[in-house]
Amino acid sequence: MTKKCIASDCNYCEQDESCRKMTVTEALQLIEKNDQIPALDYCINYAHYALQLDQTTKEFKVQLLYVLNNMSRWRQCKASTTTAMEIKECRATLKKASL
Repeated sequence: MTKKCIASDCNYCEQDESCRKMTVTEALQLIEKNDQIPALDYCINYAHYALQLDQTTKEFKVQLLYVLNNMSRWRQCKASTTTAMEIKECRATLKKASL
């Protein structure tokens, strides 16, 4: 039986090496990786541009808002290997970084 992690928003086992937060860069790369998903058509371009920006600028935060707005219809589907939990974590990471 696995133990739940102490962090309230973490869904991994506390003994698992993957028990860490997704970084903003990893979240944007996850979006880029799902280029076959029609719901992410514009979002992929915004994510690609955001990866080229300095993460400390206001322009980067505005770009994250574009990404978040355009990924609102992204759900788990058979065409992708991305899990629903990864999608949820990706959204949470980008939302927190855009504040």
